[in-house]
Amino acid sequence: MLKFARSCVGRPFSTSGMARSVVWPRQTDRNSYFCAELVADILRHGGLLDKQSNPGAATPEGLHNLYKSRAATTANPYLLRQANLQQNLSIDSVVTNRVYTPP
Repeated sequence: MLKFARSCVGRPFSTSGMARSVVWPRQTDRNSYFCAELVADILRHGGLLDKQSNPGAATPEGLHNLYKSRAATTANPYLLRQANLQQNLSIDSVVTNRVYTPP
């Protein structure tokens, strides 16, 4: 995961991808990233997120909700892998349950 993350250094930040992620997620192409998309792609690359999920749909809140009960606070890769084996963790499971709440 660290090797993959290092290979992403220097890629442009996508403000439009970040803005769209909540209502109209883009498909990740690895040419540019926004913050949560990069984290989700690293997790997917490391096998801690389902290979079929779309990192372009990730949000900080979505990632938090996905991992908050799965050892995310300790960031223990072993426990996260065990959780992923028991249930395929996917951004899509968070995106489909996303409810818009106006500010």
